[in-house]
Amino acid sequence: EYSGIVFFANAKGHRGPQIPFPEKYFLDLAKRGIRIGTNSWKFRGWEGSLYSSGYASEVEFQRDCLKEYARTLPTVGVDFTYYEWPRANQIVTLINSVPPDFKFCFK
Repeated sequence: EYSGIVFFANAKGHRGPQIPFPEKYFLDLAKRGIRIGTNSWKFRGWEGSLYSSGYASEVEFQRDCLKEYARTLPTVGVDFTYYEWPRANQIVTLINSVPPDFKFCFK
């Protein structure tokens, strides 16, 4: 039923041990009301694992990484709200980057 393995890098950007869950596992859990995510989606260390093998620029990474994140994980923390609440256009950009059932947790 599942294909692929999800794996993440540790805080230093080194590829850590593989998490033995198939690619769509977390999305299927969300359909059952169990949401698993991280505190942010902007971690370059996940390139080649959670994200595609690489982005040509930082601008491209910042623009597209949430879309890739949402293909595997159904929820994420928005940690920049600790410093400043997002403006309306920022919220619209976030919402337009994810599927309709994706959930954000604002800090």
